[in-house]
Amino acid sequence: MIHYAILLIFISAILHVSWNVMLQSTDDPLVVTTKALSLGMLVLGPCIIIYWAYSHYPNIPFYAWFFGFLSGVAELFYFMFLSNAYRHGELSVVYPIARGSAPIVSVILGLFLLKEPVGVYQIIGIVLLILGIWFMRRIKTNGGKGVVPALLTGVFIALYTVIDKVGLRYTDPVIFGGLKYFFTALCLLAWIPIRRIFNIHALTEDELKTKKKTSWGKIILIGIFIIATYQLVLFALSTTSVAIISPLRESASVIVTAWGIWKLKEREGLYFKIIGAVSIFLGIILLAL
Repeated sequence: MIHYAILLIFISAILHVSWNVMLQSTDDPLVVTTKALSLGMLVLGPCIIIYWAYSHYPNIPFYAWFFGFLSGVAELFYFMFLSNAYRHGELSVVYPIARGSAPIVSVILGLFLLKEPVGVYQIIGIVLLILGIWFMRRIKTNGGKGVVPALLTGVFIALYTVIDKVGLRYTDPVIFGGLKYFFTALCLLAWIPIRRIFNIHALTEDELKTKKKTSWGKIILIGIFIIATYQLVLFALSTTSVAIISPLRESASVIVTAWGIWKLKEREGLYFKIIGAVSIFLGIILLAL
Protein backbone atom coordinates (compact mmCIF):
# COMPACT_ATOMS: atom_id res chain seq x y z
CA MET A 1 0.00 0.00 0.00
CA ILE A 2 2.98 2.30 0.49
CA HIS A 3 3.48 2.50 -3.30
CA TYR A 4 -0.16 3.57 -3.70
CA ALA A 5 0.34 6.23 -1.03
CA ILE A 6 3.49 7.54 -2.75
CA LEU A 7 1.59 7.92 -6.06
CA LEU A 8 -1.24 9.82 -4.36
CA ILE A 9 1.18 12.11 -2.54
CA PHE A 10 3.15 12.80 -5.72
CA ILE A 11 0.00 13.93 -7.56
CA SER A 12 -1.02 15.88 -4.48
CA ALA A 13 2.40 17.59 -4.41
CA ILE A 14 1.99 18.84 -7.98
CA LEU A 15 -1.45 20.27 -7.21
CA HIS A 16 -0.15 21.74 -3.96
CA VAL A 17 2.70 23.55 -5.67
CA SER A 18 0.30 24.83 -8.35
CA TRP A 19 -2.12 26.53 -5.95
CA ASN A 20 0.72 27.87 -3.81
CA VAL A 21 2.31 29.48 -6.89
CA MET A 22 -1.03 31.08 -7.76
CA LEU A 23 -1.78 32.15 -4.17
CA GLN A 24 1.66 33.69 -3.54
CA SER A 25 1.22 36.02 -6.51
CA THR A 26 -1.89 37.63 -4.97
CA ASP A 27 -1.64 40.74 -2.75
CA ASP A 28 -3.92 39.48 0.05
CA PRO A 29 -3.55 35.67 0.12
CA LEU A 30 -5.85 35.17 3.12
CA VAL A 31 -8.81 36.95 1.51
CA VAL A 32 -8.20 35.07 -1.74
CA THR A 33 -8.01 31.78 0.21
CA THR A 34 -11.31 32.53 1.94
CA LYS A 35 -13.05 33.20 -1.37
CA ALA A 36 -11.34 30.20 -3.00
CA LEU A 37 -12.33 27.67 -0.34
CA SER A 38 -15.88 29.01 -0.07
CA LEU A 39 -16.39 28.77 -3.84
CA GLY A 40 -14.48 25.48 -3.95
CA MET A 41 -16.91 23.96 -1.47
CA LEU A 42 -19.85 25.28 -3.50
CA VAL A 43 -18.42 23.50 -6.55
CA LEU A 44 -17.24 20.26 -4.90
CA GLY A 45 -19.71 20.14 -1.98
CA PRO A 46 -22.57 18.72 -4.08
CA CYS A 47 -20.21 16.01 -5.36
CA ILE A 48 -19.44 14.98 -1.78
CA ILE A 49 -23.16 14.91 -0.93
CA ILE A 50 -23.83 12.75 -3.99
CA TYR A 51 -21.03 10.41 -2.90
CA TRP A 52 -22.61 10.19 0.57
CA ALA A 53 -26.00 9.39 -0.96
CA TYR A 54 -24.44 6.85 -3.37
CA SER A 55 -22.86 5.17 -0.33
CA HIS A 56 -26.40 4.60 1.05
CA TYR A 57 -26.33 7.52 3.51
CA PRO A 58 -23.85 6.10 6.05
CA ASN A 59 -24.06 7.50 9.57
CA ILE A 60 -21.50 10.22 10.28
CA PRO A 61 -20.43 9.80 13.93
CA PHE A 62 -20.07 12.72 16.32
CA TYR A 63 -16.29 12.29 16.47
CA ALA A 64 -16.04 12.64 12.68
CA TRP A 65 -17.71 16.05 13.00
CA PHE A 66 -15.60 16.90 16.06
CA PHE A 67 -12.25 16.12 14.44
CA GLY A 68 -13.42 17.73 11.21
CA PHE A 69 -14.07 20.91 13.21
CA LEU A 70 -10.68 20.71 14.97
CA SER A 71 -8.99 20.24 11.62
CA GLY A 72 -10.84 23.26 10.24
CA VAL A 73 -9.59 25.41 13.13
CA ALA A 74 -6.01 24.15 12.59
CA GLU A 75 -6.38 24.93 8.87
CA LEU A 76 -7.47 28.48 9.75
CA PHE A 77 -4.20 29.10 11.59
CA TYR A 78 -2.30 27.35 8.80
CA PHE A 79 -3.71 29.71 6.18
CA MET A 80 -3.28 32.73 8.44
CA PHE A 81 0.45 32.13 8.92
CA LEU A 82 1.01 30.94 5.34
CA SER A 83 -0.64 34.07 3.94
CA ASN A 84 1.39 36.32 6.23
CA ALA A 85 4.61 34.51 5.25
CA TYR A 86 3.85 34.91 1.52
CA ARG A 87 3.35 38.66 1.99
CA HIS A 88 6.91 38.96 3.34
CA GLY A 89 8.87 36.23 1.58
CA GLU A 90 9.43 34.57 -1.77
CA LEU A 91 7.77 31.31 -2.77
CA SER A 92 11.00 29.32 -3.08
CA VAL A 93 11.99 30.42 0.44
CA VAL A 94 8.73 30.35 2.40
CA TYR A 95 7.49 27.06 0.94
CA PRO A 96 10.49 24.88 1.91
CA ILE A 97 10.62 26.40 5.41
CA ALA A 98 6.89 25.86 5.98
CA ARG A 99 6.91 22.35 4.57
CA GLY A 100 10.25 21.50 6.13
CA SER A 101 9.27 22.22 9.70
CA ALA A 102 6.17 20.00 9.50
CA PRO A 103 7.76 16.50 9.32
CA ILE A 104 9.73 16.92 12.52
CA VAL A 105 6.56 17.62 14.51
CA SER A 106 4.49 15.04 12.59
CA VAL A 107 6.98 12.22 13.10
CA ILE A 108 7.20 12.94 16.83
CA LEU A 109 3.40 13.02 17.18
CA GLY A 110 2.94 9.95 14.98
CA LEU A 111 5.50 7.86 16.84
CA PHE A 112 4.81 8.87 20.43
CA LEU A 113 1.16 10.00 20.44
CA LEU A 114 -0.41 7.65 17.88
CA LYS A 115 2.07 4.80 18.54
CA GLU A 116 2.61 4.21 14.82
CA PRO A 117 5.32 1.62 13.96
CA VAL A 118 8.15 2.65 11.64
CA GLY A 119 10.80 0.32 10.14
CA VAL A 120 14.55 0.87 9.97
CA TYR A 121 14.59 1.84 6.28
CA GLN A 122 11.70 4.22 6.86
CA ILE A 123 13.49 5.88 9.79
CA ILE A 124 16.59 6.39 7.63
CA GLY A 125 14.36 7.73 4.85
CA ILE A 126 12.68 10.18 7.20
CA VAL A 127 16.09 11.36 8.47
CA LEU A 128 17.25 11.94 4.88
CA LEU A 129 14.06 13.83 4.08
CA ILE A 130 14.42 16.08 7.10
CA LEU A 131 18.12 16.61 6.33
CA GLY A 132 17.32 17.54 2.73
CA ILE A 133 14.64 19.98 3.80
CA TRP A 134 17.06 21.52 6.32
CA PHE A 135 19.49 22.27 3.46
CA MET A 136 16.68 24.00 1.55
CA ARG A 137 15.95 26.18 4.54
CA ARG A 138 19.44 27.71 4.32
CA ILE A 139 18.13 30.22 1.77
CA LYS A 140 17.60 33.73 3.13
CA THR A 141 14.22 35.45 3.21
CA ASN A 142 13.48 39.12 2.60
CA GLY A 143 14.59 40.72 5.85
CA GLY A 144 13.79 37.49 7.66
CA LYS A 145 10.15 38.58 8.12
CA GLY A 146 8.75 35.45 6.52
CA VAL A 147 10.70 32.96 8.66
CA VAL A 148 8.60 32.92 11.85
CA PRO A 149 5.17 32.69 10.14
CA ALA A 150 6.59 30.03 7.81
CA LEU A 151 7.78 27.96 10.77
CA LEU A 152 4.41 28.36 12.51
CA THR A 153 2.75 27.27 9.28
CA GLY A 154 4.72 24.03 9.51
CA VAL A 155 3.57 23.46 13.09
CA PHE A 156 -0.08 23.66 12.04
CA ILE A 157 0.56 21.42 9.03
CA ALA A 158 1.77 18.76 11.43
CA LEU A 159 -1.13 19.40 13.82
CA TYR A 160 -3.91 19.08 11.25
CA THR A 161 -2.21 16.03 9.72
CA VAL A 162 -2.37 14.17 13.04
CA ILE A 163 -5.94 15.37 13.69
CA ASP A 164 -6.98 14.12 10.26
CA LYS A 165 -5.36 10.73 10.84
CA VAL A 166 -7.49 10.32 13.98
CA GLY A 167 -10.62 11.66 12.26
CA LEU A 168 -10.29 9.08 9.49
CA ARG A 169 -10.96 6.37 12.07
CA TYR A 170 -14.61 7.47 12.17
CA THR A 171 -15.48 7.96 8.49
CA ASP A 172 -14.01 7.61 5.00
CA PRO A 173 -11.67 10.16 3.33
CA VAL A 174 -14.25 11.76 1.01
CA ILE A 175 -16.75 12.53 3.76
CA PHE A 176 -14.10 13.62 6.25
CA GLY A 177 -12.53 15.87 3.62
CA GLY A 178 -15.91 17.48 3.07
CA LEU A 179 -16.35 18.09 6.81
CA LYS A 180 -12.81 19.43 7.13
CA TYR A 181 -13.10 22.05 4.41
CA PHE A 182 -16.68 22.93 5.31
CA PHE A 183 -15.43 23.98 8.76
CA THR A 184 -12.28 25.56 7.30
CA ALA A 185 -14.37 27.76 5.02
CA LEU A 186 -16.64 28.74 7.94
CA CYS A 187 -13.63 29.59 10.13
CA LEU A 188 -12.08 31.73 7.40
CA LEU A 189 -15.37 33.52 6.70
CA ALA A 190 -15.67 34.28 10.44
CA TRP A 191 -12.04 35.41 10.75
CA ILE A 192 -11.92 37.93 7.87
CA PRO A 193 -14.30 40.48 9.50
CA ILE A 194 -12.52 39.99 12.86
CA ARG A 195 -9.20 40.71 11.15
CA ARG A 196 -10.60 43.91 9.67
CA ILE A 197 -12.18 45.11 12.94
CA PHE A 198 -9.01 44.60 15.01
CA ASN A 199 -6.62 45.45 12.16
CA ILE A 200 -4.74 42.13 12.42
CA HIS A 201 -2.17 41.55 9.66
CA ALA A 202 -3.79 44.37 7.68
CA LEU A 203 -2.33 45.37 4.31
CA THR A 204 0.22 48.17 4.41
CA GLU A 205 -0.23 51.38 2.42
CA ASP A 206 2.26 50.15 -0.19
CA GLU A 207 0.38 46.86 -0.52
CA LEU A 208 -2.93 48.69 -0.89
CA LYS A 209 -1.48 50.88 -3.65
CA THR A 210 -0.19 47.91 -5.64
CA LYS A 211 -3.15 45.65 -4.90
CA LYS A 212 -4.51 43.96 -8.00
CA LYS A 213 -7.83 42.25 -8.35
CA THR A 214 -7.59 38.46 -8.65
CA SER A 215 -9.86 36.97 -11.31
CA TRP A 216 -12.75 34.79 -10.16
CA GLY A 217 -11.55 32.01 -12.47
CA LYS A 218 -8.19 31.94 -10.70
CA ILE A 219 -9.88 32.04 -7.29
CA ILE A 220 -12.14 29.08 -8.13
CA LEU A 221 -9.18 27.13 -9.50
CA ILE A 222 -7.20 27.75 -6.31
CA GLY A 223 -10.14 26.53 -4.22
CA ILE A 224 -10.61 23.35 -6.23
CA PHE A 225 -6.87 22.61 -6.16
CA ILE A 226 -6.70 23.13 -2.37
CA ILE A 227 -9.54 20.71 -1.71
CA ALA A 228 -8.44 18.15 -4.33
CA THR A 229 -4.88 18.27 -3.02
CA TYR A 230 -5.82 17.29 0.48
CA GLN A 231 -8.45 14.75 -0.53
CA LEU A 232 -5.57 12.80 -2.07
CA VAL A 233 -3.62 13.18 1.17
CA LEU A 234 -6.58 11.88 3.17
CA PHE A 235 -6.77 8.78 0.97
CA ALA A 236 -3.04 8.25 1.53
CA LEU A 237 -3.43 8.74 5.30
CA SER A 238 -6.10 6.03 5.31
CA THR A 239 -3.54 3.53 3.94
CA THR A 240 -0.38 4.29 5.95
CA SER A 241 1.01 6.22 8.92
CA VAL A 242 1.46 9.94 9.61
CA ALA A 243 5.20 9.40 10.11
CA ILE A 244 5.42 8.24 6.47
CA ILE A 245 2.91 10.59 4.81
CA SER A 246 4.10 13.87 6.30
CA PRO A 247 7.72 13.61 5.12
CA LEU A 248 6.57 12.33 1.72
CA ARG A 249 4.51 15.48 1.25
CA GLU A 250 7.66 17.51 1.59
CA SER A 251 8.83 16.15 -1.79
CA ALA A 252 6.93 19.14 -3.16
CA SER A 253 9.86 21.23 -1.94
CA VAL A 254 11.90 19.68 -4.76
CA ILE A 255 9.35 20.86 -7.32
CA VAL A 256 9.35 24.37 -5.84
CA THR A 257 13.14 24.43 -5.82
CA ALA A 258 13.30 23.39 -9.48
CA TRP A 259 10.66 25.99 -10.36
CA GLY A 260 12.58 28.71 -8.53
CA ILE A 261 15.89 27.84 -10.20
CA TRP A 262 14.47 27.42 -13.71
CA LYS A 263 11.55 29.81 -13.97
CA LEU A 264 12.28 32.50 -11.38
CA LYS A 265 16.08 32.47 -11.86
CA GLU A 266 16.64 32.13 -8.10
CA ARG A 267 20.25 30.90 -8.06
CA GLU A 268 21.25 31.93 -4.53
CA GLY A 269 22.04 28.87 -2.40
CA LEU A 270 22.05 26.67 -5.50
CA TYR A 271 24.28 23.96 -4.01
CA PHE A 272 22.21 23.71 -0.85
CA LYS A 273 19.11 23.30 -3.03
CA ILE A 274 20.71 20.51 -5.08
CA ILE A 275 21.97 18.63 -2.02
CA GLY A 276 18.55 18.98 -0.40
CA ALA A 277 16.76 17.69 -3.49
CA VAL A 278 19.04 14.62 -3.75
CA SER A 279 18.62 13.86 -0.06
CA ILE A 280 14.82 14.06 -0.34
CA PHE A 281 14.84 11.81 -3.42
CA LEU A 282 16.88 9.15 -1.59
CA GLY A 283 14.60 9.45 1.41
CA ILE A 284 11.52 8.76 -0.71
CA ILE A 285 13.19 5.65 -2.21
CA LEU A 286 13.97 4.29 1.27
CA LEU A 287 10.40 4.96 2.42
CA ALA A 288 9.12 2.81 -0.45
CA LEU A 289 11.23 -0.24 0.56
